Amino acid sequence: MDDKQILVELVNLNSTDKAALKQFVADRGPLKKNESIDYVGEWAQMFRFAWTWKSRKENEIQRINHWLDIKVFKAEEPTYENLWERPALRTDFLAGTWQPKARNLLDRLALELIRSRKMLHICENPDCGRYFIKSFSRDRYHHALCYRNMREKGQRDWAKKNRAEINRRRRKPSKKGKAR
Repeated sequence: MDDKQILVELVNLNSTDKAALKQFVADRGPLKKNESIDYVGEWAQMFRFAWTWKSRKENEIQRINHWLDIKVFKAEEPTYENLWERPALRTDFLAGTWQPKARNLLDRLALELIRSRKMLHICENPDCGRYFIKSFSRDRYHHALCYRNMREKGQRDWAKKNRAEINRRRRKPSKKGKAR
């Protein structure tokens, strides 16, 4: 399973459903080493908050940036156990570049959130509302079933709104008033 699918799965988790959180960790592994399952629900809430970044105010965007810097990509204090753990950022001095490197699943999902930020969307079907990453910029629904349901609803609404005109066109013209 690729990081996009895992990210969508995390964001759609019910943060209060302990069984779903345990199942996520059992299937995907822990987000960070030595972290309890309770944190998975908190991470899901934070990722959902960041998912809707387009509707956020400037101070909320700064909060997302701070959260990523301090909570996700923060370098751990060196101890004897983690002395050889790598930082979240790799530098190539000769090339004059730096590149983020994922240390764990949480880092991978945060990097995918940042990479996919312009394609993050919530299904526009009012009965659904699932979070998903668009495959194409014009995608509005997370699944073909949601698309079909909304298309049929739109067609029904249009037909109801235009019923009088449709019926007028279907009827034969009356013979009254016509000269023979």
